[in-house]
Amino acid sequence: MTGTDPAATTPSANPQAAAHRNLLDLLSPLFAIRRLHLVQRIAIALLLVFLAAWARIAFFSDLSGRSTYVPFHVAVVLAAVLIGPAGCAAATIAALVTTHSIFFPIRDIHDATIAATFAATATLLSALIELLITTQRRILVAQQRQERDAHLRLFIDQAPVAIAMFDREMRYLAASRRWHQYYGLGDIDLIGRCHYDVFPNLPPEFRSFHDQGFAGLSLHSQTDAEIRLPNGQTRWDRWEIHPWRHSDGQIGGITIFTEDVAAERSLRENKDHLKRAQAVARVASWRMDFAANELKGTSQTFDLLGQTPDARLDYASLLAMVHEDDRAFVGEARQSVARGQAYDVEYRFTVDGGERWMHERSEPEIDATGKIIGAFGVIQDVTERKAIEKSLAASEERLRLALEAAGMAVWDLDLRTGDDVWNDQSYRMIGYEPGEIAPGFETWSRHMHPDDRDRVTRNFLQSLQAESEVANENRMIDRHGNIRWVSARGRTAVDAQGRPMRSYGVITDITELKQAEERDRLLSSELHHRAKNLLAVVQAVALQTARYCNPEQFIGVFDQRLKSLAASHDLLVSSKWHSVDFSALVHTQLAHFSDLFGTRITLVAEKAELTADAAQAIGLALHELVTNAAKYGALSSTEGAITITLTINETGSGPRVHLRWQEHRGPTVSQPVRRGFGHSVLMNMAPYSLGATVDMRYQPDGLIWELDAPANLVLKPAA
Repeated sequence: MTGTDPAATTPSANPQAAAHRNLLDLLSPLFAIRRLHLVQRIAIALLLVFLAAWARIAFFSDLSGRSTYVPFHVAVVLAAVLIGPAGCAAATIAALVTTHSIFFPIRDIHDATIAATFAATATLLSALIELLITTQRRILVAQQRQERDAHLRLFIDQAPVAIAMFDREMRYLAASRRWHQYYGLGDIDLIGRCHYDVFPNLPPEFRSFHDQGFAGLSLHSQTDAEIRLPNGQTRWDRWEIHPWRHSDGQIGGITIFTEDVAAERSLRENKDHLKRAQAVARVASWRMDFAANELKGTSQTFDLLGQTPDARLDYASLLAMVHEDDRAFVGEARQSVARGQAYDVEYRFTVDGGERWMHERSEPEIDATGKIIGAFGVIQDVTERKAIEKSLAASEERLRLALEAAGMAVWDLDLRTGDDVWNDQSYRMIGYEPGEIAPGFETWSRHMHPDDRDRVTRNFLQSLQAESEVANENRMIDRHGNIRWVSARGRTAVDAQGRPMRSYGVITDITELKQAEERDRLLSSELHHRAKNLLAVVQAVALQTARYCNPEQFIGVFDQRLKSLAASHDLLVSSKWHSVDFSALVHTQLAHFSDLFGTRITLVAEKAELTADAAQAIGLALHELVTNAAKYGALSSTEGAITITLTINETGSGPRVHLRWQEHRGPTVSQPVRRGFGHSVLMNMAPYSLGATVDMRYQPDGLIWELDAPANLVLKPAA
């Protein structure tokens, strides 16, 4: 029952079978008569004899002797054909009786011989006819059986299930072609082979099912069965087992019917997966029937819309649930589908009293005539995505503001496509407006300082060879020729195969940092220099103080002079050794007399920023002058006053600074007999430090001290 083309075994395809079938159609009435009751058949035989006797009288009256039996031979032959041996015997006896009782009696041995010959001839004809009919009948029956078998094979092979028949030892008696196909058996001849040898990995429970079939039970699978094929593959079946019986009613074996349910299982699993995916993604499909003006969908559709599955929804009711600010464009989109246009919109939707974001896509449904009969679409709840997008947008905005505030440039280079993305600061860092030039490493490298370009390019290319970071500090030259320092830090991302995929990073303008570092370096050097100078000054002050003071006075005088020097130093430190405002220096050195400013102490000075050296020298000079005034001069009385003036005068050799200290209405002063350290500070240190000329006069009304120096040695250069 395997490996044969059903068309080739179809009975209609065999001419000989068709001829036999035609003959069978002709003999069908004959066989019907032969199935009548014996009495009926004998009656027919007697009727044939009666008709033969009537023909003898009517048409063959001149017959005599042996010829008398001719009509009766016809009757006997017809009886043998139509009725069979019994009818033939009855017709023969009736013909003998009729002939010898009506036409001529048996008078001698000759007549008896004729009668015996007729009887023997009739018997022989009857036997021959019966033999021919029986043989032909057997042929026809065999042909019918073959046709039935062919039809059965055709039915089995074309059945939508696989069929196999087994004896009680589970040996194959027959197997359909689909059985071979289902189980990957190819052209293997299964007849006589044990099913368990063909399927050695058959689950043990199947043997129990087979035994139940041998016990007379019909069974079918409650669940899909997993079968491992001889080739190692797995398939899923749904099966039935039925016993088959011999003619005596004894169970001869079982027949197994199996149906391949792999496609059905796959479809069911796909439906389940689709349903689960729709639930997880909160997406559902729907169809709008324009004729019925009704939305049709799955339970997931109505759940997304916050409706019960039996709710009747149309476009109007759906539109009423859309947020009022979105209702207009959603309504227009849905109307467009009736004009044959697809749409894709996102809008806010009211569900269970809350607001949700929906993403809806739809296209027209068109029938065979080209008429638009509805719309088919999908709807997805994208509320979480919208929240993430909003959060991401806010985060990106914060990052953008942070990068702009920090002055950071950003690059993101796709190494597969060569596309590079810059932020706005990347353009501005080299003097361009965003989008004014094409972003990319080549563009960036063109603006690198020539002394840095090779090093930076080499480091960048090396970082692309593996997943690594890159860090560079280099100078950039913008489009206007300005030089700025930048610091770049980035890394290279690779794919699963370790191939470079993306380079990204940030670039910071560190020009001010580099300038600060340079200032710190210079300041450190300057501080070292000034510390040495300061120590030299302190040493000179100490030596001169010790020279002109007795031991009892040394500590107090030296302390005051150090404090004066420290005050000037504090001002320098507060300005990072850049400069000291002259007015601030005067107020610092005369701090003990701050309440006299504006009454007895008058300061008239132009705005002047003193250099560090000038601040130290003039600070010491002011300290000596105010100390002397407090002890011996204008501040030693209640009526004395001091005027301090500073002017900047233009001369033929350049600007000069003129400083004047003048005391008034104090005690009468005269030139001291002994000159101490204060005199040395006023007359020697300032000229030496500042290249100045100094004049000090002891007027009766008070001391006058004047200093005149080049402005470039006293004042900080203008920025």
